[in-house]
Amino acid sequence: MSSPRPRRLAAAAITLAAFAAMPAAPALADSIAYVKDGDLWLSTPDGARQYRVTTTGGYSTVSQSDGGNLVALHGDRIHTLDQQGTVRYDIRTPASSSFPGTQFRGPFDPVVSPNGVSIAYTWYYTEVSSSPSCNPSTGCQTVYGRQGTGYTHPDRITAFDEDGYRSQSGWVGPSWTTDGGTIISDPAQVGNEQVVVHTPGNGDGSSGGIGRWFSDNSANGLRDVEQSRDTQKLAAVSGAQNEQINFYRAKGGYPTLPEPCYALTGDVGRYQQPSWSPDSTRLAFADDQGIHVLPIPDMSKDCGTPTEAARLVIPGAQHPDWGPADVPPARPNPPVKQPGNAPGPSPAPGPVPGITPGPGVEERPSGSTVTKPKLAVRRIGLRTALRRGLPVTLTGLIPGKVTVRATVGRTTVATGRLTVASSGKGSGTLRFTATARRQLGGRRSVRLSVSTGGARATVTLKR
Repeated sequence: MSSPRPRRLAAAAITLAAFAAMPAAPALADSIAYVKDGDLWLSTPDGARQYRVTTTGGYSTVSQSDGGNLVALHGDRIHTLDQQGTVRYDIRTPASSSFPGTQFRGPFDPVVSPNGVSIAYTWYYTEVSSSPSCNPSTGCQTVYGRQGTGYTHPDRITAFDEDGYRSQSGWVGPSWTTDGGTIISDPAQVGNEQVVVHTPGNGDGSSGGIGRWFSDNSANGLRDVEQSRDTQKLAAVSGAQNEQINFYRAKGGYPTLPEPCYALTGDVGRYQQPSWSPDSTRLAFADDQGIHVLPIPDMSKDCGTPTEAARLVIPGAQHPDWGPADVPPARPNPPVKQPGNAPGPSPAPGPVPGITPGPGVEERPSGSTVTKPKLAVRRIGLRTALRRGLPVTLTGLIPGKVTVRATVGRTTVATGRLTVASSGKGSGTLRFTATARRQLGGRRSVRLSVSTGGARATVTLKR
């Protein structure tokens, strides 16, 4: 996407020096997870009530599921914890640096899907080989670097090629979308799109793949791209020193090209990890001072212009992740910082219902049940479906708008944009394309694969 340079917001509205005079926003029943001094914390969005989750130190990043479980990086291991700080699962990945002889570096910045089923992370790989023209004057080794995005179950090590968790090389910095895919960015190869969407396949053998979305030639690279839940807004860190956050009208998300709007700039160090509020009205981000919250106007019709300044809500904190789960009530006796860099031992009760730990996992006490998304297709006649559409029902998905697709082989033949309610349920009708109606109308039967994110089903329609 070639685009005009986004305008910079007026100093009265955007300069970070003005935040101190802003009144605190009212507290809501959601929370910002963050890291401070190596421990995990939760806070109300206004910073008025902060809750310390861990006391053992050693954590570098954190994200949270809609149910409130935390996923955090501890060295090269990914921990899943509840809000009380109990480590439920402790796993390595194929990219974990502590494996003997590995040339991988990682994982970095793991982020849990809203429904808690999957974790995405960044990996790097260095390949060293002998040069075919080896001689003392030219050297004998070549070094080639690769990067990519991997996926894992929360409770066990997961291979790069496992159905539903297939790794994608080339782009990094994943963030989850409402339909179960990820947005990845910051490509390794010059000429690739700066931002793409990725679906890591599914359990029935589908390989998934990438959708090449857009580049912004006015930005000096785009990374840490995150889309709001209403699919109307995008925020991305840019600049050689991560000194800018660019905002875009997402217009419903991929494949529509977003519209550049404006950029946040300041002189307080590097920006990191923009995270939208669950209601899509505010953005949390971190810099060298701590975590700020910035209200962003509605973008359903145009970019608008922010009229409030960013406000520092959690000084000294890093890596914010905003989720709908509330901050727990204060403990009767606040935890005391314990010595050492690793979580202490925990008792070992039974596993989380529905999950069996596999190799590479240290089982910990069980937490809330992971709810897997499901999709059901009503069985109707082929001619009726082509004429009136294909009815589908969704359960176990996160609230918001999702796109459901029906395919024959690799070809998309029908789509529908459905609304998932707060209960996680939704229903609607997929409409077939004109080409599909012509090509499928003469068949006796058609086998369809229907999917949205992690919810999938197959159905055979007959005349």
